[in-house]
Amino acid sequence: MAENLKYLWPNLLTFGSNLSALTALGLAYYDKDPRAAYFLLLSGVFDALDGPVAKKLNAQSCFGTFYDAISDFLAFGLAPALALLFLELIHPGVAVFYILAIQFRLTRFVAQENSLSSKKFFRGMSAPDCVYIGILFGLITYSNFNIGFLITGILSIYPWKLWPKGLRIIKIILGILAAVLFVRTF
Repeated sequence: MAENLKYLWPNLLTFGSNLSALTALGLAYYDKDPRAAYFLLLSGVFDALDGPVAKKLNAQSCFGTFYDAISDFLAFGLAPALALLFLELIHPGVAVFYILAIQFRLTRFVAQENSLSSKKFFRGMSAPDCVYIGILFGLITYSNFNIGFLITGILSIYPWKLWPKGLRIIKIILGILAAVLFVRTF
C-alpha cells in the first residue's frame, strides 16, 4: 500500500497544475482580471516539479505520462489561449490555431517519447515555453499577442530540435518575467 502512495505525489502536483490553469480561466472569464497570468505561472511551477518528483520517487508511470500531457494541454494550450481571448487580447482565429498547435505538439511528444525523441532535445518548443515566449513576444510588440502566439504556435510544431531540456531555471525566469510584465502592462 505505501509503495503505491509514491505515485500520488507527482500526480497531485499535476492536479495542482490543472487547478491553477482553471483558476486562471475563471479569473479571465468572470473578472476580466489580468492577474490570471500569475495562476498560469503557478501552473508552470507545478508542471516543472511533477516530473522531477516522479523521477526522485521512482514513480514514473504510463498513467502519469498521459496525465501530464493532458494537463499540459489544459495549462499551456487551452487556458492561456482562452484567457487571452476572454481578456480580448487575442483574435479567436489565433487562439484556435495556438490550441491546435499545442495539441499536435503534445500528441507527437507522447507518441514519440520512447522511439523518436532525442533525450537531449524536445522536438519543437515545449508547451510551457510557448506560453511564456508568446506572452513576451506579445509584450515586445506592444501587446500584440496575435503575433506572439502565432510565432510560438508555429515553433511548437516545428519538427527540429529546439530548446535544450536542461534550461529549467532560465525557463522559470522567463515565466516569472512574462507574468509580471503582463500584469503590469494591463
